[in-house]
Amino acid sequence: QPAKACDIYEARLKSLKVGGGSSGELREQRKFSSSVLDARTEKSLVAAALQCGRQDIATALLETAPTDTARHIAMIRGCAARGNLEEAMQTFRTLEDSGAELTHSLWNTALDACVECRDLRQAEALMKRMQAAEVADAVSFNTMIKASLRQENYDRARGLMEEMKQAGCAPNHVTYNELINSLVRYDRHRQEVWDVVGEMARFGVQPNRVTCSILL
Repeated sequence: QPAKACDIYEARLKSLKVGGGSSGELREQRKFSSSVLDARTEKSLVAAALQCGRQDIATALLETAPTDTARHIAMIRGCAARGNLEEAMQTFRTLEDSGAELTHSLWNTALDACVECRDLRQAEALMKRMQAAEVADAVSFNTMIKASLRQENYDRARGLMEEMKQAGCAPNHVTYNELINSLVRYDRHRQEVWDVVGEMARFGVQPNRVTCSILL
């Protein structure tokens, strides 16, 4: 009962005369939240607020620790793990609207949530935003490459590798291992696999234990 949970929380705030508004009131709200809500309860309350459209409560709770990146990442990942991409992205948007610092890790967590929930369209849109904001890094590109390979879209994966190079992010072990693993999994021609291994060597990326495990 998400709405009931929010009502109880809001009633408690009102009983203590803690509410949004002045900076002093905001400090009191943060103090109240940290004193009575443990991390698990706070996470559940944010989820409840997002589910029933109580954006004000979700924003206020997330603002209690705007620099707690680990907690925000855990919330987004938790939503994605449950297959609830809408809630994951709402959490990300709430953070964005609150003025919290959006680190590379937060952007990449939101991107990975889109991929894990199989929403490639939303992932592509988010990736474009990240590239425009110049926050896309090797992790971002590898996440999109993984998504393309899941659909056996090798042309798109190769295109992303080129974009990766242009952005100054050299393809790494993760990039090549994802590509090799996909080629092996979908039983592509053996020569294609060894061509990729040769490409790794040319670009100074030596096969590692993961590479060898895939090839065995």
